[in-house]
Amino acid sequence: MMKTGRNDLCQCESDKKYKHCCLGKKIMPIGKYLLPFGIQVDTYSIDDIVKPFISSSNAFKNFYKSEKSNIKDDLYWVKSNLEIEQKLGFRKGQMGKLYRAVGKNEIKRFIVLEEIPPSIKNDYLITHETMHDIILNEGFPGVTPRKPNPFSHEEYSKRIQLASALSSMIHDMLCDSRLKKYGFFFDELYDIKIQGVIRSLDQFDCNRTGNLGKLFYVYQYCLTNLQNSLNVNNETNILGRYKQQYAMKYPEITHEGNVILELINDIGYDTPSKLTVLYQEIFKKHKLESEFLLEQK
Repeated sequence: MMKTGRNDLCQCESDKKYKHCCLGKKIMPIGKYLLPFGIQVDTYSIDDIVKPFISSSNAFKNFYKSEKSNIKDDLYWVKSNLEIEQKLGFRKGQMGKLYRAVGKNEIKRFIVLEEIPPSIKNDYLITHETMHDIILNEGFPGVTPRKPNPFSHEEYSKRIQLASALSSMIHDMLCDSRLKKYGFFFDELYDIKIQGVIRSLDQFDCNRTGNLGKLFYVYQYCLTNLQNSLNVNNETNILGRYKQQYAMKYPEITHEGNVILELINDIGYDTPSKLTVLYQEIFKKHKLESEFLLEQK
């Protein structure tokens, strides 16, 4: 994707150099928003947040032109702080993440960003997290732990992580397959991600991990294999290393992951109804019905 240099003319057509226009502009908040756990934070305009990306990335420009009408007005943009990190588990270095909190009368939807304005290097992240919300609004179900729950905070956190992994296993594919059409490429991001997963496997002890922990890695294994189909160079050496390391160290997880991949291939996930059936089958297979449910608009 083409990037705008500091001394190039800004693509917002102001006739100014990029470094004197959209690069590094301070963004001011436009209002306040009450997060689900009771703290009030500043909110920011999506138009202000995306303006630098429209000026610097053709892929983002293509995305925003096509999808802007699908981005709802009640999707809020907030900046991370210590309370958000503690309450939501948002981690420094994560850069950005979509959150949806389901209440009795409404669904609070907000994207947390580590930096506002975000770096222009994060054009993919902004589009990816926004696309997650678009897909959920189209009726594709996500996975969430059941409430109320009898679990400790630690145990409930494990269920949140597993729900996120199972949702991401398919939702990341739905997002990125669409973003590819706008001109985003994933080969470099994919290689970096797998290298990180391979390093994390060195700290994973399958014998000391409960069933939920094993399933987390099953779903991660499935997503990594599925994402490879989006790359220009389909069979990368690093994917081969990943599969080999999994097969050698974790044959049980590898086998179960391949079973789920066959299930995904058989049922599909390109419509909300297919994805509902797929998740229900995975719930049954892994005995998750009593602890998890589908969240659907």
